[in-house]
Amino acid sequence: MPRLLIKILIGCLVLGVVLVVIAWAVLSYFTQSYAKKTEEAKQRLVAQGAPMTLEEILPEPVSDDRNAVVLFDKAAVYSDEHEEALSKPLDRMDELTDDDDRPWIDYSEEQIEELKALFTEPVLAEYLTILDAATATDTYYIELRDKKPMERIGLLIPSIGSIMMASDFDAVRAMLAYEADDPALAQTYIRKQFHLAGLLHKMPILVIELSSAAVAKDGLRSIEQSTVLNTLTNAEIEGLLDSVVLPNYQADFICTMDAERLGFGEAILDVMEEEPAGLADLAESENLGRVLQSPLGKAFIQREKAHYYNAVAEIRSYYLKSDENDYAKLKEMENAVFLQARTGYYIVTAIILPSYSSIYDNLVAVDVKTSITRTALSLLQYHNDNGAYPESLDALIPECLDAVPIDPFTGEPLVYRKVDDGFQLYSFGPNQIDDGGYEDPLARTDYDIAWQGRGAVPVEAP
Repeated sequence: MPRLLIKILIGCLVLGVVLVVIAWAVLSYFTQSYAKKTEEAKQRLVAQGAPMTLEEILPEPVSDDRNAVVLFDKAAVYSDEHEEALSKPLDRMDELTDDDDRPWIDYSEEQIEELKALFTEPVLAEYLTILDAATATDTYYIELRDKKPMERIGLLIPSIGSIMMASDFDAVRAMLAYEADDPALAQTYIRKQFHLAGLLHKMPILVIELSSAAVAKDGLRSIEQSTVLNTLTNAEIEGLLDSVVLPNYQADFICTMDAERLGFGEAILDVMEEEPAGLADLAESENLGRVLQSPLGKAFIQREKAHYYNAVAEIRSYYLKSDENDYAKLKEMENAVFLQARTGYYIVTAIILPSYSSIYDNLVAVDVKTSITRTALSLLQYHNDNGAYPESLDALIPECLDAVPIDPFTGEPLVYRKVDDGFQLYSFGPNQIDDGGYEDPLARTDYDIAWQGRGAVPVEAP
């Protein structure tokens, strides 16, 4: 009996070893197979002309005194150190200037005086000095070269709060300058907003690009409000037209996609593969590190990498077909990619792959709003010269416009209607539905994108 038991135990041990070897061999096979698929997907990207290293897309490094990142970080530190002293004036400024239900704010004389007084608060004035110095620089640069994946991820979380605060301050000061009947000073602050948008655009990282677009929207809204606060002369309108110098977000979108892949997507996957211990520490789970370092974990990582690169290559190929501009087909394809990631249990890909179409909609919406703003300002000039708005935009050609602007969401001209003593000027927006020119400031990509400054006819929500 003991011999039989020993034989059974030995048999079980041998069987266990055999099963382990078979499992290891199977996992090794799948790991190598997925690694091969990853390389094939990368070659597909290379064939598309996609950059494969961060060095290919990053701007050249600059000294700290020319780098807005350093100064915005300094502003963030100052804000933290003086949180209590800053909170009261900043909270009050938010209360006075936050009115998203209307395209502009009708300030009372009391509110104007209170805003002016807030700027004299010593701690706020010093904070503003730091922000102004950051905005005045010529480069926004985050050093990502030669950084380990975990370090790279940490660096991609910039001082967004300081950036948006700088834009908000410029918008408020532009409004105060118009209220003081100083349009030249007001235009200086609006130009600062557009300069900041262009500054951020130089760093082709998704979160920075979205911040650039947000600042650009704020600047365009400042122009809308400026036309409401004052009846501008043609020379003043010309000054505003000259100030509207913004990046072409649509043209640079492929670069934004590539930067997102190289700066963030790849960094996450590389952390899983090269620094599992660091990821485990971040997740406060020792077991996670052990799992990722196991044969099963390695096979899982290679499977995720293969799917991620194939998904990016597939989506990127559609955006390269810029001549088609079939938004419905593009979104349908992207939804199919996300569905495959979820149903195929590509967990990491489903998490780190951004909704490119939504990002694209937001960025192109800024391009459209820029075109609408320039056209509307030309309409105001026409009204100054003729006492009325034209029956069609053709009247602005060639003196003000080279051609009637095209709505990139439809491929058709922007909608323009002369209505009584005003007008409507709008794009259908990403939903490609005519909402009658209604633009919701809280969800601009869900409705039309419209001019809301002087001359604009109010439109009820559909």
